Amino acid sequence: MLQVTNLTWRLSVDKKGKVKEEAFFTILKLHGMDLSDKDQRVLQKRFSQGDKIMFKEALGAITVDLDHAVLNEEKWTVVEINGKPADL
Repeated sequence: MLQVTNLTWRLSVDKKGKVKEEAFFTILKLHGMDLSDKDQRVLQKRFSQGDKIMFKEALGAITVDLDHAVLNEEKWTVVEINGKPADL
């Protein structure tokens, strides 16, 4: 996760912690963090400002779902807020 944070920080031209959404989701995928379309929409809804996403906050909302992961697989998902499911 630290590599993802470092890379997205370098892409954040204004150094305000925002990076283009497309770049953010591409970086996640390249690091093996495949999110479902639903989880991507949840992150966009919560953390996007225009076409950029606040990547530190978005990364903080991503976790491995150990309940649904298969052996030797990491199933990445968006965490709940205040006990409510990550939903649209």
